[in-house]
Amino acid sequence: MLSCDEATMLITRSDFEQLSSIKQFKLKMHLASCSMCRNFKQQSSIITSQVNVLKKELDTNKMRVALSDDSKKNLQGLIDKNLKK
Repeated sequence: MLSCDEATMLITRSDFEQLSSIKQFKLKMHLASCSMCRNFKQQSSIITSQVNVLKKELDTNKMRVALSDDSKKNLQGLIDKNLKK
């Protein structure tokens, strides 16, 4: 049985790549019994679809969006902080 950490990793990966049959099965089994991971999957799908819409819109309009250096540092700090948990 997958842990929630493993399940969320697979959920995130599945938004961008095809999982192996075994990983898909393990994830499906975990989601059958874990409402928190089901919620995460739903939220992740919404976020991914909205990012794809934004990306398509930016590509269509030949626009580029870049984070400021301060925003990049803040984002990296949040990532580092959450990885240490």
